[in-house]
Amino acid sequence: MIQQWSLATLRGMMSQSFKVGDLVRKRAGYEYPGIIVSVFTTRAGAVRYVVEADHPGFAGMLHIFNGEQLEPRA
Repeated sequence: MIQQWSLATLRGMMSQSFKVGDLVRKRAGYEYPGIIVSVFTTRAGAVRYVVEADHPGFAGMLHIFNGEQLEPRA
């Protein structure tokens, strides 16, 4: 069987790659600094990252992002 990928899926697969334990922040929009706590692939094949916030205002909150939404931080 030949796998067909959507353009969005291909972009997600080519986006920046992170691993569990990496410190990241959301690139644009609302502030969301945190740490990658999980990496998984959707049924469609897109890579997603679960980020646990470490900002005092919402520490511990979990959010799922694609790689294009995140950037590394020190």
